[in-house]
Amino acid sequence: MNKNKFVFISIGLIILFILITNMMHSHLVRSGMMLNRPSMQKEALVKTSHIFVDAQVSEELTSYINNNHLPCLQCHEINTNKVGPAYVTIAQKYIGKENANLILASHIANGYGAMPGELANTLQANDLANLIIRITKNMAEK
Repeated sequence: MNKNKFVFISIGLIILFILITNMMHSHLVRSGMMLNRPSMQKEALVKTSHIFVDAQVSEELTSYINNNHLPCLQCHEINTNKVGPAYVTIAQKYIGKENANLILASHIANGYGAMPGELANTLQANDLANLIIRITKNMAEK
């Protein structure tokens, strides 16, 4: 009987922890504390809502992230700012910049602003940067 009580209490504490963590995260997002970075300002939210990416590039990027078990999509989406900026917003920052791939890959591998580093290895960071830059090229062509 004591073992069952321990199991139920443990499960209850885990569920409570998850609920509290989600509530705190939601509060931070709603309060605007996650909007302190320039890429997450309200003007950027409106601006990116009207830009769409080629479905093939979007699928390729999403597949790469999922196939490599990367946590990118927890904070980023293709066209919509989430906790982090949309990939379209990120791509816009690098239009016409020299060494854009290298700079973006460095930010992905080492972290940048509120984004922590070491979520992707160097090879994955380079691949992700190239995919995001391809979104930029597709946007520039249209």
